[in-house]
Amino acid sequence: MDADSVVSELKARSIVSPMLALRDVLLAFANDYPSLRQWPSNLSPRRKWLSTEAKAAVERALPESSGLIVKLSGGMTTAAETPWIGIRRADLAASFMSGVYIVYLFPGDRKRVILGMMLGVTQPAESKTSLKASSRDTSLLRDRAEGYFEILQPPEALSQRRVYLNANYITTRQYEAGFICGRTYYVEAFADEAMLLRDLDEVVALYQTLSSNEGALNTATKTFASKPIDQHRKRSDHRHIATETDLDAARQARERASKTHEAVVLAVVAAASKAKAGSAEDNPHIDVIVNSRFLVEVKSTKDNELRQMRSAVAQLLFYRFLYRDRYHEPVLIAAFSQPPSPSASSIVEFIEYVGIAVVWRDGKRFSGTAYAREVAAWLFSEPHS
Repeated sequence: MDADSVVSELKARSIVSPMLALRDVLLAFANDYPSLRQWPSNLSPRRKWLSTEAKAAVERALPESSGLIVKLSGGMTTAAETPWIGIRRADLAASFMSGVYIVYLFPGDRKRVILGMMLGVTQPAESKTSLKASSRDTSLLRDRAEGYFEILQPPEALSQRRVYLNANYITTRQYEAGFICGRTYYVEAFADEAMLLRDLDEVVALYQTLSSNEGALNTATKTFASKPIDQHRKRSDHRHIATETDLDAARQARERASKTHEAVVLAVVAAASKAKAGSAEDNPHIDVIVNSRFLVEVKSTKDNELRQMRSAVAQLLFYRFLYRDRYHEPVLIAAFSQPPSPSASSIVEFIEYVGIAVVWRDGKRFSGTAYAREVAAWLFSEPHS
């Protein structure tokens, strides 16, 4: 039997398997790993796979000679609420519970994969004997993560500052607090291998600068942790001054923490995927960008409907201007969480008058105006949960 026949036979017996790509691992983690904590993780068919094939695939995706340590975690005795893939340098993080490391997070809804850099959950604790951080420690994590963000000034592709992990447990809330920067991928319209590798290279390059910035980082993070929150925004003359654009990004981050908002965002992504309308992404300002053409601003309109609608108009027109060199002649879409009330008919008419399509969630479907159906037909193809 020749060598090719031997390999084919071994594959048929599941003794060896084809070489996995990074994309394969991330999607398998998101789609297949148990999401219920009562599932014993040691009974998962993926248990051995995490420390062998999957780990090897992540290591292959890293730059050569990077000296980085990789670990995939699905939980200790029970399946984790938020599984993760961690990447660290020994001198920057003694373990994946302390220091700073690169991470892929898989939120409880399993509809997103988040790449980023974060602080270990025991980073701020004064006592190294306890792994359970107090609410004060969670606040310290958040403050120190903000200090890291200000010093590192990550590139736009990694400038997402906040994450929401659909979490109920304290450890996962600490993951949210310790998140420094990164970006989100949506499972329904997942990035291709080239984009995943490019983003990973970028976050590794940023991570490797930590050692050269160590002095400034220590000063900044201690300063942020010791000041009242309203003083954190102050800058000396040589530091970045917060602009209205920065503040808008911060408001967007807060709004994205809303479960209603997140549900509409995921529904837009699902619709784009099912209709094959193109890849979906986001950035610090725009909720969803489909096929580099459709700019979608999502608003929860259960409360303050008119104010939210007016805000959508202002934001979309501003984003069209802000990103004019990147997105040429974009289609602007305002997506609301529920049908407009009768009292909002005039503002809906105005929104379309200025060239913005209006859509809204109606049960498990999107509904919208005639103009919206004309310019964004992919949103109305079929029901989506």
